[in-house]
Amino acid sequence: MKKWNIAFLHSLESVYQMFKGTYANLSQKFILWSQKDSGQQENTNTYDLGLAKRGYRAKPGDRSMSKLEWKAQFQEQRIRSHLSLSAPIRIPVSAFIKVEYKNSYKQIKFNWCEGNYRYQARWHTRTRFAPSWQGNTWVIERTDQKEKTSCVLTNTNVWTPKRVWQRAIQARKRGRANDEQYFLLNFGHWTAL
Repeated sequence: MKKWNIAFLHSLESVYQMFKGTYANLSQKFILWSQKDSGQQENTNTYDLGLAKRGYRAKPGDRSMSKLEWKAQFQEQRIRSHLSLSAPIRIPVSAFIKVEYKNSYKQIKFNWCEGNYRYQARWHTRTRFAPSWQGNTWVIERTDQKEKTSCVLTNTNVWTPKRVWQRAIQARKRGRANDEQYFLLNFGHWTAL
């Protein structure tokens, strides 16, 4: 083939790619235009193909969610369905979830009330002063709303006063914890699966 034929074919290919991209854009615009005519308008600012594959679609007639709102809802569903199942205590579906990023670790709190007690189940990654073998753990706290006393679950159905728990944590941070305090902290930090 002659050189000018090869150059011509390359230019034709680039023109084809350009029109192919333009055709795709035009077809998307046509679809959106036809949806406007039929009264079904999808929020194009929040639409992402990757999110659509995982179930994100702005519903016609409903207030559409932004991408960040949908991601937060998706993350909350994953936390409720996976993380809460590994807790040493049953966490109700109605529990309030709060995700926190601390200086050296990540923490997810589940808060709910049952009877006279307010519960807080905290899942967190290894903290700075924790032993090197300790990974992700759960800490379960229970507060009596009438007496205003807080306790930490340190064994099956064994609740330890929070002031004793805090003294054990401070002693471990200073390197002065005794065997009883180490035992208390090891049993109060439930291993997360």
